[in-house]
Order: sequence, then structure tokens, then C-alpha cells
Amino acid sequence: MEGGARQVLALYKTLLRESQKFPSYNYREYALRRIRDGFKAAKSITNEEDRQREIQIAKESLEVIKRQFQTLFGSYEVDGTCERAHQPDQDDDVGP
Repeated sequence: MEGGARQVLALYKTLLRESQKFPSYNYREYALRRIRDGFKAAKSITNEEDRQREIQIAKESLEVIKRQFQTLFGSYEVDGTCERAHQPDQDDDVGP
């Protein structure tokens, strides 16, 4: 397998892996569908300039996925458990 194909395969796997982290079914399935459809559509590209542009778009999409996960679900664990519970500070009134 040539170096460019390895780079594309690694990028594809990374995108799929990052998308699997979304605890929300809808976000996760939407991202996975877009990744699969995008790579399937770009599979037939033979022009090297177009191929590089598509790789750059995929890299930008990876960054978007990471940002969205951090913004929307940043305090969630990968398994979907929530860690947003309020931890009382020393200044909080915890008693009567």
C-alpha cells in the first residue's frame, strides 16, 4: 500500500474512532454516515490536486468533530456517564 493510501486509511480510521466517542446516538450516527459517504464519494478521485484537497477537508472535519465533542460532551465519559454533577466548593452552603 502506498504512503498516500496509508495516510488516507489512517485518517478514515481516526475519523471513525473519534465519531464513536459521541454519547448521543444522533450525533454519532450522523458523523459516521457523513464520513462514510464522503470517503465513498472521494474514492474515485484520480486527480492528485483534488485528492489533496479532499484530504485537507477530512483533516478539518476531524478537528471539527474533536471540537464539537469537547464543546457538547466535554464533561461526559466515553461510555456516556455524566460527570457534570455539581461538586460543592468550600464556599458553598452545604448545611442548614
